[in-house]
Amino acid sequence: MEFLQKYLFIPLDIFRKRKQNEGIMDKRDAWLTLFAEDRPERIAELIEAYPEFRTVYEEGYGIWCKKK
Repeated sequence: MEFLQKYLFIPLDIFRKRKQNEGIMDKRDAWLTLFAEDRPERIAELIEAYPEFRTVYEEGYGIWCKKK
């Protein structure tokens, strides 16, 4: 595959397994946690460490609920 830009593909299931017993270390971990996690305790940890992600999570959750 050729791309005009450089991309880094990260399998979210592998990220979740690797970070299972670790905390959120930086903003990259926070973004990946937001996309990979569905456990409430991990989402709460994310929002506690990075409060700016609350609105992103709420908007995504709102969109998901409307689809049901």
